[in-house]
Parts: sequence; structure tokens; C-alpha cells
Amino acid sequence: MKNKITLLITFLSATAFAVPTFTIPGDKETVFSSPAVGQTTLNRHFRLLSWNILKGDRMNDWVSDFRLLSSQYDLLALQEATSESVVMNEMNRLKNSYHYDFVVSWIKDKTQVKSGVLTLSKAQPFSLKWMRTDDLEPIVKTPKVTAASFFDVGGGVKLALLNIHAINAVNTDKFEKHLRQSLELIKNHKGPVIFIGDFNTRNKARIAKARSIVAEFGMKEYDFKRIKVADMLSHLDRVYARGIIVHKVEMLENIRSSDHFPISMDISIP
Repeated sequence: MKNKITLLITFLSATAFAVPTFTIPGDKETVFSSPAVGQTTLNRHFRLLSWNILKGDRMNDWVSDFRLLSSQYDLLALQEATSESVVMNEMNRLKNSYHYDFVVSWIKDKTQVKSGVLTLSKAQPFSLKWMRTDDLEPIVKTPKVTAASFFDVGGGVKLALLNIHAINAVNTDKFEKHLRQSLELIKNHKGPVIFIGDFNTRNKARIAKARSIVAEFGMKEYDFKRIKVADMLSHLDRVYARGIIVHKVEMLENIRSSDHFPISMDISIP
């Protein structure tokens, strides 16, 4: 009887703490893009939204908020995007007016659901680059990705937009490695750059490290008023840039359909 109880406890413990398994896709299975849109030049005065959308888990509220926000922006950089229908239905709804590039970090084995970063744009990017971390998050063993979209803004000027979901539960050296590998995507780019997303800057060491690294590329941080709300991770989202004029940057405090507030920017290219 004692052995049966021990086996039952062991089984229940293993079940309770079972960790999902994930597949890291090959290069040909990493990028999913919508058809090209007709606009080939991004307006020099544009609006940008960055938002970790929590995979759209808060479904109906998220759809309502996304529909309210999406039409107001020229560029949207989403983190924790997913191939779940609640998200992809919205992407397909917008495909005639926005182009999207979905860069997949991992695929959940049980459901085949993909997750990664997704960039939406009213203007067609002329190039897309991406990178995936060699280092993995512990326990779940998943990587993180960064996507770099390049846009023509007229007059021979090109804009690079880096959309990142930074690696989290690792040491600062591995965090630095992800940022430096991300910036390798723009090493030959001479124009304006916006580096935006969920940087997972969960402590002062990471914040300082990120500022130091981006400064090497001529970028500075554009910070905004942050409010502390239970279960909202406003301290993780950052904006770094060079070669732009920021008219306004703010956290949209009234949007609560994720565990991150969206970050809204009004920008010009001089």
C-alpha cells in the first residue's frame, strides 16, 4: 500500500509540474509575411505603437483594444505575437492596408502554436532581417527573437526598426549578447534607427547595460512616465533611437488587455 501511495504522489507531482515542450523552427519556417501593400515609402511623420500583447490571451478585451489602436498607427511592433486565431484573424483583417512580418521564436509541440515578434506597417519594408538567440530560457528551453525591418522614408533616407523581445531569465552577459546580436542586424545601416520592444529590463544592471550598448550605436533612450499597477510590467518596455525627432512618447494607461501597457510614439524623420 505504501509503495502505491508513493507512486501516486510521484505521478501527481510529475503531472502538476510537467513542462510543455517546444520546437525551434528552421530558417524556412521562421518568417511568415502577408502580401505586399502598395505604399512603398513611409511618411516622414508617423506614429508607432509597441506592445507585448500576452499572446492575445485576454481575447475579447484584446481584440477590442487592438481594433481601437491599430488604425491610429503607421507602424506596430508586437511582442508575444502568436499564430492563435484571436491574433491572426486581426492580422488578416488588416492585410489590405498593412503588411506584416511574423518572426517565430518557437512552436509549442502539443498545439503547434507559434510565438514570436510581429511588425505591422502601412508602408512595405524593402528588407527584413532577424536573429534568434543561441541561449535559451531555463526550464522551458525557448529562445527569443529580434526582427529588423527597413523602410524607405524618401530623399534617399532609410529607417531601421528593430522589434525585440529580449531574453529574460538568464544572466546579464547573455542579455548583453542578445542585444549585441540584435544590433548586428543594422551594423551597415547609416540612417535613423528605432530599437523598441520588451527588453525585460527587470533590474538596474540590465537598464544600465542596455543604455551603454545602444550608445555605442549613437542611440539614446526616450523614456516616458510609468505607473506602477499590480500585474502590469511597465518597467520592461524601452525605446532607444537615433536620427529621429520624438514629438510625444507615452504609455497608454487605459489599455489593460495585456500585462504590458502599449507604448505610443509620434515621430518625425528630419
